[in-house]
Amino acid sequence: MEIVDTVQAGVTRPHHDPDAGAVWLAAVHASMRASGGTVTIPVEEPAVGRNYYQVDVMLHNGVAVGLLFNAATSLVAAAGPQDRHLVTLMFVDVPAGNSFPRRGCGSPRPQS
Repeated sequence: MEIVDTVQAGVTRPHHDPDAGAVWLAAVHASMRASGGTVTIPVEEPAVGRNYYQVDVMLHNGVAVGLLFNAATSLVAAAGPQDRHLVTLMFVDVPAGNSFPRRGCGSPRPQS
C-alpha cells in the first residue's frame, strides 16, 4: 500500500489511541525479545509537534533506532538516532518489520 493511500484528515495532529498504542508497544517488545534487542527508553506519546508514539531500542548489533507508530494511519516506521529537538527524521528500515502486521498493529513504512 502506498503512503498516499493512508493519508486522511487529522493524520498530522497528535492522535492518542491507547489500545492501538498498547498493541504496537507489545509488538515492539516481542520483536526485540525475538531479535536480541532491547527497549532503552520508555514510550513517548504523541504531543504537539509529533503525531506518533516513539520508543527507542538498541538492536542486537548495537545500533540505536527509534520505532515510531502513527495511530491515525496505523503506520509503523523507524528512524535513526537524532537530537530530539529536530523536526526532520532520517527513516531507516523497520527492524523485524514483518512482525508488526502479524500482530495487528500496522504496516511498516515503505522505503523509497
